[in-house]
Amino acid sequence: AIHMAHLPARPRLGLAVEMDRRAGFARDVRHPQDVVADQVLHHHVGMARAVAQGPAGDRPDVLFELVHGAAVLRPVPGVVNPRRDLVDEEVVVFDKGGRPGGRLASRQTAGGEYDHGAQYFTVLDPRFETRVASWCEDGLVAEWRGRLVHADGDRRTPVSEKTRRFVGVPGMNSIAAHLAANLDVRSRMQVRSVTRRDGHWFLKIGTREEGPFDFLVLAVPAPQAAPLLQALPELKKQAESARMNPCWAVLVSFPSTIDTDFDGAFVDVGPLSWAARNSSKPQRQAESWVLHASHDWSSEHLEDAPQLVIDALLGAFSDLAQCALPR
Repeated sequence: AIHMAHLPARPRLGLAVEMDRRAGFARDVRHPQDVVADQVLHHHVGMARAVAQGPAGDRPDVLFELVHGAAVLRPVPGVVNPRRDLVDEEVVVFDKGGRPGGRLASRQTAGGEYDHGAQYFTVLDPRFETRVASWCEDGLVAEWRGRLVHADGDRRTPVSEKTRRFVGVPGMNSIAAHLAANLDVRSRMQVRSVTRRDGHWFLKIGTREEGPFDFLVLAVPAPQAAPLLQALPELKKQAESARMNPCWAVLVSFPSTIDTDFDGAFVDVGPLSWAARNSSKPQRQAESWVLHASHDWSSEHLEDAPQLVIDALLGAFSDLAQCALPR
C-alpha cells in the first residue's frame, strides 16, 4: 500500500497530501468552503508506462486461482479475487492500510464527502452483471446517472448514455468493506520481504514470518512490488522498469450549487483531465467536486506548493464550468 499522511480537513483549511514523496501538511488558505489537494498515483489517470494494469486502480485486476494462498496488496483486488467461485481454500490478505478500499477510496471532511480514487465502475462481464444486480437490490451500489461530457476547449460533446456507471453507496469504499466482511483480511500488516523455500512462500512481517503459502499474489504498485520480488528476478526487473504517472487531485466543496450543465467531464485541454460533481452520485450530500489534473501537468508541477495547485485547478475548473465559483 502507498504511504499517505492523513490530516483532518475542516472549513477554512487547505489540506495537501503528497504520496510516497513527503509528508502531508496543512495551513490556512483562501478557498471555497473546503479544499483538499492530493498528489496521488491513481490508475484512472495515472498508470505505469511500462506495465499495463487493470482498471481497478494502481493495483492490477488479477484473475487467479488459489489453494491456501496469500495476497499482499491493498484491496479491492484482494477482496474480489479470493471470493471468486473457483477459490474454495483458505486465503489470507495482508493489507498495509487500515481498512479495505485501495482505489475505491472515499474521504469525509467537515465540508463534504469525496470519492477521490475510482470515480465509478462499469459492467462488461455477464457474471459480474449478476453480482452487481444483487448489490443494487441490497442497496450496496446504485447507478450514477450523472450528465457526462467530453470537453475539448470550448466544445463539449455528451458522453453516450448507453454505458451504465455504478458507484458504491454511501461511498465507493463501501464495496470493499462488503467484500472483505467474511475474509481473513489482516490490516496494518507491512510485508518486508518474500522468500520461497521447499516449494512454498513465506512472508516477513515485522520480526515474524507468515507461511507457508502455496501461491502468492502481489497486487501493489510496481515500485513497491520490486523489493519483494527477489525470488523472481525477471518480474523484479519488469517492476523496476515501470514508471508511475503522478496525478494531482483537488477535492473541493462549495456553499452553493455550481450552475453548469454537466456532472462529470473528461477534459482534453488544459491542466484538468477529469472533473466530477460528487454530490450528483446517489446518497452523497453537499456540493462537492473532485478535480484530477492530467499526467503531463502533474509531472510538470510535481514539486509545486499545494496552494499553487489548488489555485491552478480551481481556475481551470471555473473556465470549464463557464462561471464564477461561489465563495
